[in-house]
Amino acid sequence: MADPGDDDGLSDTARAERGAAPYLAAMWRMVGAVVVGAVAGLLADHRFGWSPWGVVGGLGLGLTAGFWSLFRSLSQLGKRR
Repeated sequence: MADPGDDDGLSDTARAERGAAPYLAAMWRMVGAVVVGAVAGLLADHRFGWSPWGVVGGLGLGLTAGFWSLFRSLSQLGKRR
């Protein structure tokens, strides 16, 4: 139940969802980077015949980019609070 002294008028659930949104966005960026890396690796495998090294390299690059984005997002989030 919302505290009567709060000005935002949001329920506890809505406040919790609003608080979780930056963390969920950071995780989706991580997942997106891994998916993009995997797809790029599959395309490289198909185009150049590097199987399975295109996927391995693409996943590695995707994981690296995803973790970098995740840590950057979370460190910026910590500075805002």
